[in-house]
Amino acid sequence: MSSGLNAARESGNTSARHCEQSDRVKSRRRFVGPNPGFQSQLRLYHVMGWKIDRSNDQFRLFRLHVAADMIKKAKILPQSCMDVIKSDPALITVRPEPVVYRCHKCRYVTHKLRLPQVQVCNSHDQTATSAVSGTQMSDPVRLETARFLSRKHSSRRILASASNLLPHNTKQKSLWVDGKWLSRDKGTPALCSETYFVEPLAWMSSVPHSLQGKLHCPKCQNKLGSFSWLMGCQCPCGSKISPAFYLVPSKVEWSNMVQNVQVTV
Repeated sequence: MSSGLNAARESGNTSARHCEQSDRVKSRRRFVGPNPGFQSQLRLYHVMGWKIDRSNDQFRLFRLHVAADMIKKAKILPQSCMDVIKSDPALITVRPEPVVYRCHKCRYVTHKLRLPQVQVCNSHDQTATSAVSGTQMSDPVRLETARFLSRKHSSRRILASASNLLPHNTKQKSLWVDGKWLSRDKGTPALCSETYFVEPLAWMSSVPHSLQGKLHCPKCQNKLGSFSWLMGCQCPCGSKISPAFYLVPSKVEWSNMVQNVQVTV
């Protein structure tokens, strides 16, 4: 049995930390040198409580790191790494998250549309017309207008949920091998929000077969950001993220309520 596997087995059977087990193995055979990459994975496994926690930020970064290595060799994302591409949040109908990010341009298109001309005659033969001119409208017209605006308001394309965001600290690299940047202890730099780094999502059609490219809204085709499996991206805060899939904050808007999860194509 290799020294790394032996340390892993002992760490899993006892409450001792993996580093203590590695030191114990080395004390028996000083030429032993467990693989650094495997040790990093073992440390991550310890952080997750000796079980796979797919919501753990370090684990999510680890899987992206593995996928980036694979796509670098094959020039396409292999089937074994397709789990890094998360479901389209706009299509999730079971327990959708309340906090989402929507396309900003889709919202502006909503407000630029003219209201439909609706004519309603009441019992006194008075006609009210809904128009942009500011003409006073009757209650039925107001109701129809409200419905129209509600339909258009909900048409803003959901791009990402809060859980899809990958946090990073100002001027610090988000390395999966070191979880110190995730600490919320006193003195730890605050999480940066100058750029929204997210997990690869199903609506990012070019991500599985391209090393880098632009991200566009699947509804209005407005440019939202970029992605790069290999080169990564430099955040304005000074942090380097790789691989990187990011949305420009000015291109999206934060919403704390999902009214109706729309089905988009």
